[in-house]
Amino acid sequence: MALLGSLIILCFFMLLGGAAWTVFMSVFNIIVQELAPDWVRSRVLAFYLFVFQGSVAGGSTALGIIGCDQPYFRNRILMMGPFSSRLSM
Repeated sequence: MALLGSLIILCFFMLLGGAAWTVFMSVFNIIVQELAPDWVRSRVLAFYLFVFQGSVAGGSTALGIIGCDQPYFRNRILMMGPFSSRLSM
């Protein structure tokens, strides 16, 4: 909010980000289901979701610790946001 200055613009970007996240997860789930052999499809999907959700939780915790403890890194975390989706691919 402090960077944008407008609640309407913030809501638009949040809506856009949520829609992108939903599409990203749906496409990745479809890709994993199509590439896995029939006999291990459920186990592969379970492992994929376990690793993916665990990495999201771990990354959020790490960035939260860095951002709260060291004010110097707050600007770097803000700059890192748009590029973090590129790193996960």
